[in-house]
Amino acid sequence: MRRLAAATCAAALAMALAACSPDVMPVARPSAIPIDQATEVSDPPPSAQPTPQMTDACSAGGVDDSAYLLSPQDIWPQASETGQGTATYELDSDTCHGQTNRESPAAADCARAYPYYDSDHDMLVEFTRMGVVLLLVGDDSEMNSGGQDTATVHEVVANLGPGAGSQLVAQAVNCGAKREGDHYKVVSHGHTIMLMRVGADQIVALNFTDPTLTEAQRSALLDAAVERASH
Repeated sequence: MRRLAAATCAAALAMALAACSPDVMPVARPSAIPIDQATEVSDPPPSAQPTPQMTDACSAGGVDDSAYLLSPQDIWPQASETGQGTATYELDSDTCHGQTNRESPAAADCARAYPYYDSDHDMLVEFTRMGVVLLLVGDDSEMNSGGQDTATVHEVVANLGPGAGSQLVAQAVNCGAKREGDHYKVVSHGHTIMLMRVGADQIVALNFTDPTLTEAQRSALLDAAVERASH
């Protein structure tokens, strides 16, 4: 498998896990100091410098990696209104690991869709801790004429460092995933809501909220996602 290139952070939808822009608190502009009161101000010591957010430290930009993800047209070829948001994170940088080393572990929330974290920040911290080196996230939506989502597919592609695959599998199994053939799945109310395939150096997972997709269509989408991500 060719290593995925550094990628974009292009969000077309306001999806929870597709959001790739860091949360930034507004900082008020200091009022001007009258000339007769102005004094020389030295730069603050390094310890006083603001700490970058995890999304700042790990976000990749400059190249469109959406070619490695499913498109809305792959999922709903007959839909007239669709949308997509994507985000890419390089997790093997020294800066990104430095952030992780300062963080306490965050518990997975199995009530949430894969990858089980309440925020992008926690997802990046824990995926870095488990040894993921590159992470792509895609949110595809079918929408009505008013622009509201009627169905979504959330895609996660992770390139793995040593030992990462077994940790991600253990996490998924702990949250109810069952092995079935060459993949893991989570079923709720008679529908498959998550499929995940784990390779030697990559995992691909899909979360579904579209009840109209058949089980065969969901399996075919996982096959297509794995093929697309491995290019």
